[in-house]
Order: sequence, then C-alpha cells, then structure tokens
Amino acid sequence: MSKRLPILLLLCLLFTLSGCQKQSPAFSIEEDQIQSIDVFTGGVPSAAVKKAVTSSDDIQKIARKLSGISLLSKSEDRDIPAGGIGLYFKLNLSDETCQLFHIIGDGDLIRTESGLYKIKKINTADLWENLNYEEVKAEENELPTVTYSGILLDQSVTDTDTLNDLPPMVMLDGSIYIDTGQESPMGAADAVSGKILSAVEGTKRPSEDGQSNFGCVGNNYVLNDDYAVININEKWILFRKEKSKLTLDNVIELSKKGDSLSLSDLSPYEGTDVGSGLYILSYEINDDFYLLAGSTGPENPPMYVRLVYADDREQYIDIRDNDVESWIDEMKSTAP
Repeated sequence: MSKRLPILLLLCLLFTLSGCQKQSPAFSIEEDQIQSIDVFTGGVPSAAVKKAVTSSDDIQKIARKLSGISLLSKSEDRDIPAGGIGLYFKLNLSDETCQLFHIIGDGDLIRTESGLYKIKKINTADLWENLNYEEVKAEENELPTVTYSGILLDQSVTDTDTLNDLPPMVMLDGSIYIDTGQESPMGAADAVSGKILSAVEGTKRPSEDGQSNFGCVGNNYVLNDDYAVININEKWILFRKEKSKLTLDNVIELSKKGDSLSLSDLSPYEGTDVGSGLYILSYEINDDFYLLAGSTGPENPPMYVRLVYADDREQYIDIRDNDVESWIDEMKSTAP
C-alpha cells in the first residue's frame, strides 16, 4: 500500500470533523431566566409597534430560535440596507435586567451587545406574524436604541450615570460634530483643516471652536460641510454634523415654501434614509406625526413631502399644497 494513502485518509478525516463543528451561536442564556419578551417592528421608529410575549411556550420558542442562530462573520454598519427598523427582541430577565437582539436588513444581519454580524437569512415577517399577541403602538422610550459605540441599550432600564454620558463630539466652525463610530474609507482625503485645541469632560458638550469631549488635543482634523474626519489612534474617524429634530412648527414654516420646497430645506433636520429604489427620508417629529420626503435622488426635487399621522399611516397630506395647521388640528381632534 502506498505510504500516501494513510496520510490522505487522515486528512479526509480531519476535514470531515472540522466540517461538523458548529458555528458560534449568537448568544447563550438560560430560558428560565426570561420573564417576558417584547418584540418591536415598524417602517420607521416613530411608527414602531410592539407585541408582548408572555406565554412560557412562546418564550421558549423565541429563545431557542435566537440561540440557534449561527454567526457567519463580523459585519459593519455600512452593510445595513435602508428601509424599516427590522425586528427587535427585548428579553426581560428575572434579575430585572434585559438582553437585546436586533435582526435587520433582509433578516441576514443581527446586532447584539458584542457587535454586528452576518447570519443565515431569517424570515422576519413570518416571525412577527406567528406571534399571536395584540399589536400595540410602542412608546418612544420603549424602542431599544443603538449607542454610538454600537451597543444596544434600552432607555427604560439604563441607569442615570449612563444617560448623562454623551457620545464623543467636537465643536468645529461653530457646529457640533458627533462620532459615527466609523472609519473614513477615504482617510483624510483633503488637506488638514486644523487641530483639536482643548477638551472638556465626556459628560459635557463642547462650547468652543476646536474643543472636544474625548481628549485628543493636538490631533488633526479635516472639515467639510456635513462631516469631519479626525485622526484618532492613527485612524481617520468620521464625525457627522449634529442636526435638529424636526418639529410641527418647523413643518408649518416649511409648508409656506410651497412647490419651491427642496430636500436641502430639510437638511438641517435629523432624517433617516428608508428608501428602497427611491430616495426616501423619514423625519421623526413626535408620537403622533412624522414626515416622509421622497425623490429620485438627493439632488432632485421631491416628488412628495408628506406629513403622516402615526396612528393611521393612510392619513397624510403633502405639506406643499395643503393647510397643514388645519389638518394637524383635525387629526388631533380624532385621536382616541
């Protein structure tokens, strides 16, 4: 017998054994620690809905579904497609803490406390529909949020000290720029604009030009209109210009522009790209209303700028050619 044959057989055995090894599960938790599970979904955060899962059998099914997920590889925020908020699972534990898991994209991404991962695709629509519980509107402070560090936190159970912490931010040319947690793919790209001149504590907002709340005094930065990149630990980190939250007063004022209203008029406000095919931006206002602006591209005129009633998404008006104040009053008067 050839001496190579035993070696080949050994290699085949090793490959077979390695192929049988299971990939790392997304998480591990004792099922009897879970008291209930809150599940959230929706088109935009302001219109999120919730189901409260209380049956021990259903809790067990969800826990086993989540623990059966295999992490395929590490992923990055830029892999997340626009559109919808995905499916959040908030596991309420017996020690009064919680664990949070966010399935996003087309059901092929999951964010946990340890980061963002690619997973084998899950049918999130079926998961939601198969939960036979009452669907109710989620309050604004119920929806789990993602901090700048990428760790999921639930605002209702976060302690005061954590809430007082601010994300890394810097004041440049009179505006605040906030850390995105992402490295600029282009590096500095342009010529250096200046250096960080001073710093305040991480619990304070910068109040002077060139001031940060994360140290790095003397580090170079490059400034553009909507973003800055700062050299931190030999990497160019992307900071985005802080924007204001849209209010109904803002909407009423914007409506006065009529057909001349453009997407650039909305640029000072916080918006989320929720489009798929079209360029659609969603602007949270409050529990009752949100704004949707749709176009064929960010530089093109809007096809519509709709103020939407959150409790009934079929109720909306285009603010460019309607009496916005009267419509708001009408919607408020019909609220239960």
